[in-house]
Amino acid sequence: MHLRGTADLEELARWGVTTALDMGSWPPALIAELRKAGSSDVRSTGAGALGPGSPQAMIPGRPADSVILTPEDGRRFVAIRVAEGMDYIKVIVEAPGRGGLDLPAVRTIVEAAHDAGRLVVAHASHTGAVATAQEGCVDVLTHAPLDAVLDQTAVADAGNAGRARTASLNCLSRRVSPPPRPCAPPPR
Repeated sequence: MHLRGTADLEELARWGVTTALDMGSWPPALIAELRKAGSSDVRSTGAGALGPGSPQAMIPGRPADSVILTPEDGRRFVAIRVAEGMDYIKVIVEAPGRGGLDLPAVRTIVEAAHDAGRLVVAHASHTGAVATAQEGCVDVLTHAPLDAVLDQTAVADAGNAGRARTASLNCLSRRVSPPPRPCAPPPR
């Protein structure tokens, strides 16, 4: 999820969620505030790494160090996120030709993150992005590809590598009917 404030944590608590896995909130002061709120445990990536042509590079307020141009930028990005206390590292891998991180950048970031004892989560919502992320040895794949169904080889590669995958189906929650109800407190 992407946390935006303590109200998000209060909502999670109403649903009985005890741990929030944040996939890209910033600045670090916001993450610190969320962790102090106490409603739910917060684990975070902070800002994600992305290529200079990525559509996500246009998001206002994104930290400049998120844009990776060289392998050294990738290593520095990981060092900054670790110094900020982030629990894992996020890479945003785009569809081929969309200006995202290339394979050498993904590999550099994964290597630096693993050296620092951090897992790497990949935003990969295109089959080409999934292929790059898997070849780059990321630990977790997020989102279901929007362009096509993953072929059996891609699925087997993820399973054989022990790579976790989350389809982010909660993005479709507005289409659920009837909407689910928050957890009720246990009777006393």
